Amino acid sequence: MATGIQQQDVWMAADALLRAGEQPTIERVRLYLGRGSPNTVGPHLKAWFGTLGMRLDGAGGSQLPESVERAAYALWEAATEQAGARAAAHLADREAALHEARAAFDRDREALQRERERLGAREADLTHTMQAANAHAAAAQESERAARQDAARLRDQLSAEREESSRLAQALELAEGQVKEALSSHQRDLAAAQARHAAHERRWLADIDHARTSARRLEQQLTLARKALGEAEQRIAGLAAELERVRGESGRAEAAAQARLEHANHQHALLQTRLDELAQSQRDMQARADAEGLALRQQCAALQARVDTLGAHLQDKEQQLTLLVQALARHAPPPPAPENEQNA
Repeated sequence: MATGIQQQDVWMAADALLRAGEQPTIERVRLYLGRGSPNTVGPHLKAWFGTLGMRLDGAGGSQLPESVERAAYALWEAATEQAGARAAAHLADREAALHEARAAFDRDREALQRERERLGAREADLTHTMQAANAHAAAAQESERAARQDAARLRDQLSAEREESSRLAQALELAEGQVKEALSSHQRDLAAAQARHAAHERRWLADIDHARTSARRLEQQLTLARKALGEAEQRIAGLAAELERVRGESGRAEAAAQARLEHANHQHALLQTRLDELAQSQRDMQARADAEGLALRQQCAALQARVDTLGAHLQDKEQQLTLLVQALARHAPPPPAPENEQNA
């Protein structure tokens, strides 16, 4: 397990650099040790410079020459200036990175706002499209309901016309039965008259006046019967013509009703096809809306995660900057003593 940089490690590295004729600095000590941060090495190196004079006094057993003291103090000032310059450069880099991060955060926030506005407009368009589709579907359903009502009315009318045609056919059959019954009755009467005439022929010869009267009466009856037969035949012909006319009108009405029914069925099929297409289109639009909503929610989540990451990174940078400023304030070198006090 790796341990932190200790004071003795920094002092040993600084002594080695000084023996090698190099000026001990924070970066050189870190390079020599191969580890350690400037915040850790800086205080230990400052303490090393603070005890350098006493260590040199202890090594020589006498006071250091003024030139050596000035050289040591110059080394300390140079190391301090170099450390301050490096810290200032590092601080400037940190501030530039922080400014860039803030600019990127502002750009991302503006992009997120534009994306939200675009999503709102897209949602409004989808809502309007769905409302129009629903209105169109309602109109189609209303048209289908009206077509079904027309078809039902046509079926009722066709049924009524068929009933009327059946009634006329029954009336015609009844009239034909009455005519046939009248003809049969007349034929029976005529046969009975002929039988009576054959049976009473001898009586007719005996009573010619009575026979002639009976014959004239029979002729009159025959004329009336023929006239009645002619009228019945005319009535039959009229009823037959009326039946043909009714059958023709019924056929035309039935054909027209059938055509209207087929047209209504065709319209119903077209309306059903259109309804199916509208339903499929509505399902497709709903699926696209769901997919786009899911993608947008994912994008928003990704942008929010990125914003959170940038905020956390920004807080880390600000904390590091605060620590660096505090460290620089703690490690600032003491001002040099005036020359007259040194001479004294």
